[in-house]
Amino acid sequence: MGAAKGPSGKGAPTTGVVKRVNTVHAARKPAQEIQKRSPDAAREAAWLPPLQRHVRPDGSVEYVTVRVRVLSGDTDHDFNAKFPDGPIEARDITDVIAAKEGLTSLSAALFSLWIVGKDLEIQLQPDMDIFVIMCKWYQFMMQYAHFPEASNPNDSINRHWFIYRREASLSRQLEITCKEDVAIKLLYGEAKRNIHSGRWPCSIGDAISLAALQLQSISGDYHVKKNPHGYLSRNDAYKNFIPRHLHGKLKPSKWEAALTMQYKENSG
Repeated sequence: MGAAKGPSGKGAPTTGVVKRVNTVHAARKPAQEIQKRSPDAAREAAWLPPLQRHVRPDGSVEYVTVRVRVLSGDTDHDFNAKFPDGPIEARDITDVIAAKEGLTSLSAALFSLWIVGKDLEIQLQPDMDIFVIMCKWYQFMMQYAHFPEASNPNDSINRHWFIYRREASLSRQLEITCKEDVAIKLLYGEAKRNIHSGRWPCSIGDAISLAALQLQSISGDYHVKKNPHGYLSRNDAYKNFIPRHLHGKLKPSKWEAALTMQYKENSG
């Protein structure tokens, strides 16, 4: 998709994907039973548009907030930034994130701002005005994801997230040669999430190998006192290391046995 041209963010209409909120407001609280399912389920239940205009009592815009998810290592976090009202280009956001994460200009070029929704993901070019794109989001959902209900900008099918992640045109060779710790951590965080969510295909054998490496990275070499019987099968702890779509392929005890065997081989 080429760089978007259009009216400034200040004059762009308000829709369900560009929300106007009072400067003083209370966030919605998701139901506790939804929160317990998983961190992702909790986030979705508490979803608010990641791009918001905050308005004064007289209706004028005081400032704009942008929330971007950053996948870093074994955790991810939401990066929040405040901008004055007006056009906001994608590079304005990625530059702030890169500086906050401590990336050099060379490594910052490895990452871009993405808009991710149900069955539709768009990487923004640096000079794209995020307001212009977001005011067309529901149209993109209808055209490319083929959801007719997306014609209503406020329908939940239009929910989306801003994510800071790997640039689509990044070659594997360039990725492999990257030596900057912060960039490697970001690339690892995205790869881990892609494998666990099933976005990237993964066989049972590969899942076991990758999970064992992750165990060693987190806990060091295997030791029977540190890793007693049941350390992975108890409370389904193995699910933290195995892709979701593979959970039911083996019984918990079998997963623990397979992971432990590979974990032991990696030690030393």
